[in-house]
Amino acid sequence: MISGEGYFKYQPINLFTDAIRLVRLLKGDQGEQIRCELFETFLDQIEGVPYEALSYTWGDSPDEYEVLINGRKVLVKENLYMALLALRQRGRDSVLWIDAICIDQSNDREKGHQVGQMRLIYECAKQVVIWLGPSNRGIDHLMDLAGRWDHRTRQRPGADRAQGWIDSWIWLTTDVTSYRRKETWWGEKQNLETLLLKFGTSEASDHRDSIYALLGIASDARVSNTLCPNYHVSLGHAICHTISFLLFDETYQPSARPLPENMDFPTFLRILPKLPDYILGWALQTHVDATAAALLPEAGDIKTLYDLKDITLVPARSPVSWIISSKVDFNRTFGAILEWEDANFLIGNDEIMQAVQSRRLHLLKHIIRHPSAKPNNLTVDKSGRLLSYAAMSGDRDLFWRVARIVTSGNHADLEESIRQIIARSKIIDRLTNKSVRRSSLHGIRTLWATTCALHKVLID
Repeated sequence: MISGEGYFKYQPINLFTDAIRLVRLLKGDQGEQIRCELFETFLDQIEGVPYEALSYTWGDSPDEYEVLINGRKVLVKENLYMALLALRQRGRDSVLWIDAICIDQSNDREKGHQVGQMRLIYECAKQVVIWLGPSNRGIDHLMDLAGRWDHRTRQRPGADRAQGWIDSWIWLTTDVTSYRRKETWWGEKQNLETLLLKFGTSEASDHRDSIYALLGIASDARVSNTLCPNYHVSLGHAICHTISFLLFDETYQPSARPLPENMDFPTFLRILPKLPDYILGWALQTHVDATAAALLPEAGDIKTLYDLKDITLVPARSPVSWIISSKVDFNRTFGAILEWEDANFLIGNDEIMQAVQSRRLHLLKHIIRHPSAKPNNLTVDKSGRLLSYAAMSGDRDLFWRVARIVTSGNHADLEESIRQIIARSKIIDRLTNKSVRRSSLHGIRTLWATTCALHKVLID
């Protein structure tokens, strides 16, 4: 907002209460300047001050128009100005709640407080006015039929057909989705992830709004204080706070459980359906072990499942935590992971099995590259399995890395363990077709020869 002589200046409101501002749109004839009065009230006293909540798109037009608030000048965006012209009445004043006017947009602390009350603000309104933009075909008809979306209108047959219009506009969808309609998408689960996937692509100028305005209606976020509007943080940090809530139900603490802070909003929406897998992959690639550990099964689950009595458990630590610890026996730990990832007998669904196989190779690739992952007296059998999985990955760099780890253990039986890889071609049978299998076997034989040579050089 422009400051200076003649321009309106906000007075602070009490952010420790449910205080809000309302704007009185003064009556006037066509052609007269828009005049308003801004005043403070409280949601718990709102019954004595009936008001309408305006829903509209902020738009991206650079044009601004002057209105008067409490006798002082304010510049508003074109779409809001058009809405005010359309809503102004000749014979009486109107009391409205309008985000761009009732919230001091230059005060991030106030903005976070008010956005946190968004759901109640819309629920307490006697009506919600949906401004779809200047007159054109289709919109005229919709405005004639349902320009005032009051409680009775929402219950009429076919009312939710207007949802298709609303999905394309924002300041966000809180105004529509707060209403308790029966036969709409409202029957779906309304958690934050679902709402972000449905409405996150709306064209908000500040993508933090795309998250925060949904908190009041998300079934999980509205009953938790873990994720709250905070306009003091960047968009990247706001996304991390959201990820931390979705995955761990905890407030984001970068020092305790880091997350990718440079993520943009389109990327966040793209990876949202597979958020745990994406963050796990990122954590393993960047060696953010605390985050990776939180996304893998607890160590106790593996020990119980396989009755691994010889593995010493560390409370609340996952297998990744063991792998990266210099005090832990790499052989036993990696063996536990291989057993867990190879749990064929637990999985009857082919698609799930393929996902497990893929995850196994994915984990192997990143775990084995971790700078502190060092083998401790690997057995021949475990060495063979390591090389087998590395060969199946089709990643030459990974195979060489594994080969170096294996040969550093001074295994005299390395050649025999690699021969066992070729003999166990049934593993490849399950994963590939014949042509790919022949290619894979050829690749393994080639790598076997070079690995043997490497082994001889290192041993000698």
